[in-house]
Formats: sequence, structure tokens, C-alpha cells
Amino acid sequence: MCDSANEKSQPALTGLAHDSAAPFIPDPAAEARPDPMHAERDRDHGMEVALHATTAGDRAAIVAAVLAGLDPLEPRRAEEALARVRFAWPSTASPRALGALVAHLARRGRIREEGWVKGRTGRSRAGRVSLWTRATP
Repeated sequence: MCDSANEKSQPALTGLAHDSAAPFIPDPAAEARPDPMHAERDRDHGMEVALHATTAGDRAAIVAAVLAGLDPLEPRRAEEALARVRFAWPSTASPRALGALVAHLARRGRIREEGWVKGRTGRSRAGRVSLWTRATP
């Protein structure tokens, strides 16, 4: 029993609110949404995994081929830069490593993004594909 009328009007003191009897039902759509606080961390982790799935020798060969295939004046896709120098992709290298290596070169200032085009084939048909130029020293 309550000693006064004031205690009846203060359910927060007991830790229970009037609507707290209803069970909590999580929103499944909230679980599917990416957390913007962790998006950059997750992207960096994915690139690191792709890089380390490829040997150091393969990474060095891919980087050298990309830099040799890019021009300081004419922007190209990274795949076009590899085709320009007739680079044969190593069978031991992860195909995902190219994007991670290109992003790494861009962060280091070795290449610059000079625009973008829509992808031509496969899953990236409607996606954005960057055009790159080699940075001049």
C-alpha cells in the first residue's frame, strides 16, 4: 500500500513505467542498416583482409604494373592500366586486392582520382568506377 497520493503518481521511483509491461520487440530493419560509426573501420578492415590474402611479392608486382600503366595526363581505370602494360594477374593473388591497392596508392598520394565512369560488366554495371592518373613528383 502507498502511504501518500504522491507515491502513486511517481512510477519512475520504482523503476517501472506504466508501459513497461509490454515486451521489447527488436526492429529487424534496424539490424540490417549499417552503423555509420563503424563504416570506415569496417571498410579499412575489409581492405586489410584483401591485402593480406595476397603475397607481398604479388602486391609489389601489381602496384608496379598499375603505376607503369597510368599516365600523368590521361585518366584510366585501374584495370585499363594493367591491360596497357599487359600484366598477367597472378593466380595466387586475390582479385579484391586491386581495389585495396589502388586505395592505398591514392592515400599515399602516388595516384589521383580524376573522375569516374559507370562500370561496364558484371555486378558493377551500375556502380561507380574511378579514373586515375599517376601523380607527378
